[in-house]
Amino acid sequence: MTVFKDTRILGRTAVELSVKMINNEKIDAETKINNEKKDVSAILLTPVSVYKENLDELLVQSGYLNRDAVYKK
Repeated sequence: MTVFKDTRILGRTAVELSVKMINNEKIDAETKINNEKKDVSAILLTPVSVYKENLDELLVQSGYLNRDAVYKK
């Protein structure tokens, strides 16, 4: 098992948040993470567990990677 965080979603979210910041729009970041100095607002995207049963669907069928990259011989 491993964890998958789709960089396409991470990138899209980062751009959307950046545009909101540039436009001085409110960003809803309900999660707080303490960095040992203060609580910092955070937006956490949900990682997906990858198993052999869902590997093809998550990585190949979604277009994230091509079949040869996933199933190297």
